[in-house]
Amino acid sequence: MKSKRWIIAVAAVVILGGAGFLVWQQFFKGSAGQETSITTDGPTSEAIAKTIDKANEAAAKNDYTTAYALIDDAIEETTDKPEKANLINSKANLAVAQKDLDKALQLSLDAYAASPTDVTAQKVADKYANLGNKAKAVEYYRLAISLIQDDESINTARYYETKIADVESQE
Repeated sequence: MKSKRWIIAVAAVVILGGAGFLVWQQFFKGSAGQETSITTDGPTSEAIAKTIDKANEAAAKNDYTTAYALIDDAIEETTDKPEKANLINSKANLAVAQKDLDKALQLSLDAYAASPTDVTAQKVADKYANLGNKAKAVEYYRLAISLIQDDESINTARYYETKIADVESQE
């Protein structure tokens, strides 16, 4: 009986530790003192990838005006809606790095409008959670679950359910 409790305790620590790491990455990536890196969640053309590299270099030098302009140029160059949404979310990452959470939220909402997917809905939910709007965060995490379309939908849904539980447990 004791070994069974020990196994359950270890499993709980591993699961909670993994969830904590994911939350840490989401909320503190790009914070002051850390390198800001702009990424996109989907496939990108070579030209856009180079533009993102240049925007990363500008952001690393705290030249956010140039970084935003480079991403805006890339947004204008693409007609692919998911790629456009990823680029808009890259701008949201810049806003988070600048601690402008309202702007980050608006950009994530724009990305969702450009390409309503589980990922873009999750980005909106994360921004609402960062701003302390639990009801909207939960609404968008649930929306993200409803939009899942990949083969790993069970794991993705569980991840979003964990995010919902985290938000709901906050005071």
